[in-house]
Amino acid sequence: MYKIEFADIKDKVWDYLMTGNFMNNVGAYMKSFLTAPAWDYKYYGSKSIKLKVNASSVSYRFLQKYSERDYLCKLLAGTLEDQMEIIKDVYEGVPDDSHSATSSTDAFVRIGKRIKEYRKSDKNFDVNEHDDFNSIMRYIFEDGIYGGASTYVYIDKEAFVKRLGLRVCPYCGRSYIYGFSTERDGKIVAIKPQIDHLFPKSIYPFLAVNFFNLIPCCQSCNMIAEKGDQDVLTKRPNGRLRINHPYLFDDNTITFGYNLKSENPFNADEIEIDVDYHDDDVLKDGYNKLFFIDEYYKRHNLEAHDLYIKLKSLIYMGTKKSYDAIGIPHNIWEQLPLILFGYNFSNEEAAKHPLCKFNHDIYKKMCEDFKRGSM
Repeated sequence: MYKIEFADIKDKVWDYLMTGNFMNNVGAYMKSFLTAPAWDYKYYGSKSIKLKVNASSVSYRFLQKYSERDYLCKLLAGTLEDQMEIIKDVYEGVPDDSHSATSSTDAFVRIGKRIKEYRKSDKNFDVNEHDDFNSIMRYIFEDGIYGGASTYVYIDKEAFVKRLGLRVCPYCGRSYIYGFSTERDGKIVAIKPQIDHLFPKSIYPFLAVNFFNLIPCCQSCNMIAEKGDQDVLTKRPNGRLRINHPYLFDDNTITFGYNLKSENPFNADEIEIDVDYHDDDVLKDGYNKLFFIDEYYKRHNLEAHDLYIKLKSLIYMGTKKSYDAIGIPHNIWEQLPLILFGYNFSNEEAAKHPLCKFNHDIYKKMCEDFKRGSM
């Protein structure tokens, strides 16, 4: 876990919007559905239903408004603040001069959860046309653009991850992000990189291709058993995030520590890992229900034990005494991260090395304990 930050973030966003005329093509694709005839849409484990955008509907107002350049730019590359504004707009039914704000909660619910009830009350459900906002947005953004069903405008996921250049999952900070293409037996084999939608595309399909909603991550964090399509908002539409947004991650909100079961731990089982959320129950609940952070990190007591042994042998038993004897200041503390880990701690390094934040927090606490003579 770390903050994703780039000195050239504006250039990366611009490349995303402009490569292959992406932004303009998305706008044109959205507008094409304003007058499109009904089409079939198949749900997982259900029959197909007929979808059609009706004039003056929430779907129509959304596509019309957000296909215009200024709003389209927010839709495709808006920050968290912009995304929250769009979610609120949808929640209120995309009000305009002719339509006042309402509570359009059905816009966030998959029709698959309601389809059985609809069929019971409407015998002609399967042949009738339906303007279901969530379904239409999923067809356009999730299936069409992100999923590649549209041959006209789509996302190259491998190029997207490569453009960002991240190597380590920003959610857990433990695992690498993999993705590459190679040749085997004369054929191209593609190992597709994992990309999570912070705001799940099943609930917020209209954000399925927003730059800041596409988070390269490890396979574990993107599994349905973990984050999956769980909502990251505590309440719609004005709730707070249950986890740190990777582009806004605050290093001080979560810190790692340890507890020793004995004064001189001889094995890893004598060290317990502690994850401190600093009394923020929302983050503690979110990170554990979405990513099982506590459960995963308590298994890294081996790495903490290895660091403990290295520090004690390198400093406490040798270097520290030598420095005291000849009167050299203990600037060894500043040099140790490079000696022990091969890198100094920073957000830039955290994006390259697994367990960077964990190593930093544990190292910092151990150094403080060593200096106090409590270890």
